[in-house]
Amino acid sequence: MSTSDEPAAGEQKPPKIEFPCQYPLKVIADARESLIAELIQVLRHELPDLKASDFDIKDSRNQRFVSLRFTIEARSETHVADIFNAIKTLKNIHMVL
Repeated sequence: MSTSDEPAAGEQKPPKIEFPCQYPLKVIADARESLIAELIQVLRHELPDLKASDFDIKDSRNQRFVSLRFTIEARSETHVADIFNAIKTLKNIHMVL
């Protein structure tokens, strides 16, 4: 008898997240005028309906960095991973959460 939360051998782990679901994302990058357009362009395959009004934008205190928040309809873990990887191809992206 096991007291840990780990499944026994042969048992499947329950999914951490049930898909499809609303999935919030946050991108921290160097501030630049073209950032939202670049994100929309690089994500057009995965998120064809993404538009500039979907982003909540916050500048850092000294306005050197920007935090962009948006929520997507995630289809699967692979879909989320593909989105993260696409965002990371852009230059001066510091974090994707």
